[in-house]
Amino acid sequence: MTKTTSAMGFALFQRLPPELRREIWAEGLRAADQPTIYLYSWRWALPALVPETMDEEAVTTRYAAIEQRERLVEAGSVPPIAYVNTEARAVAKAWMKSNHMEMRSSGGAKKGKPTLVRPWDPSRDHLYVGRDQWEDFCLLPFEDTEAGEALAASIRHLALPAWTAYYSYEQIGMLLDFLPRLESLSVIWDKVPQLRAAEGPAPPGFRAGDANWADEDEDEEMAFAGDDTYGRNRGDFWAEVQPRWRLLPVSDTGWKQGARMAIVDPMDGKVSIVRESETVEDMMDEVLAALGSVELPEYLWDPETGDLTLAVRPVTAVRC
Repeated sequence: MTKTTSAMGFALFQRLPPELRREIWAEGLRAADQPTIYLYSWRWALPALVPETMDEEAVTTRYAAIEQRERLVEAGSVPPIAYVNTEARAVAKAWMKSNHMEMRSSGGAKKGKPTLVRPWDPSRDHLYVGRDQWEDFCLLPFEDTEAGEALAASIRHLALPAWTAYYSYEQIGMLLDFLPRLESLSVIWDKVPQLRAAEGPAPPGFRAGDANWADEDEDEEMAFAGDDTYGRNRGDFWAEVQPRWRLLPVSDTGWKQGARMAIVDPMDGKVSIVRESETVEDMMDEVLAALGSVELPEYLWDPETGDLTLAVRPVTAVRC
């Protein structure tokens, strides 16, 4: 296309009816909102932490400074359309508002870069539970609160490290009783998403145990944020919005290659990658066989064929 043709095309666009131009702008914006992953941590429990489920001290002192109860995810970068002209910017603002989005400055490695943030959408977004968060997640449905069961029942797409899927199948089978809406289980091979701590300090008196399903008899000195002896899985004040990751299917080539598993040390968060002698295909077959060997709830079985209806997929995680 020549410069003249390009200029003429742009000029003709301005002559289109305003309604049609706005629809074209909106169509270009929709691609900016892609499915993503919510990284599980104590923040997952915030909607359940109401005065009725917490002691008075936690409500009035330790927890009072944490106001954000909504699960937020980074949906992606602000689309270039938002900067084209006044009309496009107005359409972008209306689109963000209708989709409950807001523009924020990224943290971490992309600090300062504008990004779109929206509420986690269980109908299309995964909940990823890292190995260092696995114990707390397993306790979630067993708390003496209806909120805990309601939170678990909201999960439709779950993602786990391959290590968890392969070695913790009995716990997974137990949890499935409390995940009646679960549609898919994604098994992440190779590197896995990592939680990012908040850049600022934790609120005064913040105790991770308030926001975790922690043992009430646990030594309180080990429960304060920042105490190195307490470990990353409960002690860190995690960022409200985590970096964006997406899940990609394992390629045909990767399917036949030696499997790579990420192992995360729950105490210091260090990650190591272990290469297995078996292929991803073989190990996924073993995962499915292991799940089939435990007592799974009836809703996961096809009554006519007897096949497992839960979609179990091998994936890789990519930082966006």
